[in-house]
Amino acid sequence: MGTVVGGLLVGLAYAVALRAWMRFISSEPEFSWSGTGYIVGIFAVLGTMAGLATVARARWRPRAVLGVRILGIILSLGCFMAAGTAMFPTIVPAGLGVGRTDWPRWLRGALIVLGAAMAVAVVMTQLDLEPERRAVALVTYLALCSVEVALVARLCAPSLTPDRAALG
Repeated sequence: MGTVVGGLLVGLAYAVALRAWMRFISSEPEFSWSGTGYIVGIFAVLGTMAGLATVARARWRPRAVLGVRILGIILSLGCFMAAGTAMFPTIVPAGLGVGRTDWPRWLRGALIVLGAAMAVAVVMTQLDLEPERRAVALVTYLALCSVEVALVARLCAPSLTPDRAALG
């Protein structure tokens, strides 16, 4: 259960850091409590589902892993609502590239590069930011994205590791 609680805590910490980043890049840094609550809640769910998938995979429960993965992926789509739509082309390709260890390396690498390129595009199109702030925003956004990619990758990873899949 430690991994589930850890996933929840990572999701909560990530949401707080992401909200702080949004405040940093916003030209109007006033946010609603309902929007903040949604962000904290949806990333808590993402972290929890990633933790559940990790536990089920470690305990070699293929059906449980598949069920958690499906539910987690569906629920994770909530992360890409409203302003989060800009993160979709960053997180999903990179998450698949990191998580799908059964896919060819060249494809995984291309997906990770695509996700990173989209992350750069998201920040570089923030033309109302001064160049110095844009540089800080880019570095912090890439760091933030790496956390979300790691969580999504746990949901996208194969239900069984290759050694366990071979055992049947």
